[in-house]
Amino acid sequence: MSSIVVADAGPLIALAKIDLLNLLHQMYGEVLIPPTILKELALESHKPGSALLKTAISEGWLRMMEIPFSLVQSLFRLLDAGEAEAILLAEQVN
Repeated sequence: MSSIVVADAGPLIALAKIDLLNLLHQMYGEVLIPPTILKELALESHKPGSALLKTAISEGWLRMMEIPFSLVQSLFRLLDAGEAEAILLAEQVN
């Protein structure tokens, strides 16, 4: 089954660390992340899993998508930036 999913950094990092990140690609096809989540992934670090995350981005199935900042501001009072953007991105792509 191929569909789109929006992911937060925690699950992506955890799956990459245990070498199971590709499960998301197999299950959903495309995985979208907002800009703040991309930063949280620390792709340029040498942390466990960062190489797999970088590969997923370069292959195109893990993809960053912009969110209008005006929408994100309203959720900042309740959530951190990454969580707020992930929720709004999910709403944006239905």
